[in-house]
Amino acid sequence: MAFRLDPCLVQNPLIVTGPKVAEGEIAHSGVEMIDLLPTCLEIAETDASHTHFWGKTCFLPQRFQY
Repeated sequence: MAFRLDPCLVQNPLIVTGPKVAEGEIAHSGVEMIDLLPTCLEIAETDASHTHFWGKTCFLPQRFQY
């Protein structure tokens, strides 16, 4: 039996605000839940270089390229 995920369940917008977020900037690249912690740590300007994360920050320039 195949399961179908409806787009409204898996394609939700991620809205972020903070001092490092450009106003009105829209990125159409995909973001996954695993990317939230590294992104929040970058916004908080926390040094987490000693910690390994599977995800990547959403603010890396390559995340916004098509």
